[in-house]
Amino acid sequence: MDWSHVITYLAGIVTGIAGQFFGARFTDTRREQEEAARHRRTFSKLAAEMLSLFRGLKCDVETDGEAYTRDVFLLPVRGVVMGPTDQSYFPYYESEHSELRAKFDMLASAGFVADVTRTNTPKYRLSEDFVHRLRGWRPPE
Repeated sequence: MDWSHVITYLAGIVTGIAGQFFGARFTDTRREQEEAARHRRTFSKLAAEMLSLFRGLKCDVETDGEAYTRDVFLLPVRGVVMGPTDQSYFPYYESEHSELRAKFDMLASAGFVADVTRTNTPKYRLSEDFVHRLRGWRPPE
């Protein structure tokens, strides 16, 4: 038996396994980086399109006394009274933001909010990633 053939065979197996492992690992890292870059671009694009809404959301999450408020109710006009709720929330008014529902639908489509409506009043929940991005966002002057 020629040991050089056995050693070459085993070295080939190890090389193949290592190549597969590192190839998959680097591919996963690249995909994660591409996904993060896509989210940054989407956030920037939506922030430019919805500047007033993003400014309001940023202000709300930064000055939130509870620090963990994530729910947003979309109400027709200021003065509409919500029934008792078990959590704090941010009210946003359709009379103050044009196409408010459509904007939140776009945010939901991008994965930044989730539609958690249970009644006739639209309710959205801000994702932690979105809150983090809002807190770090610097709106244009």
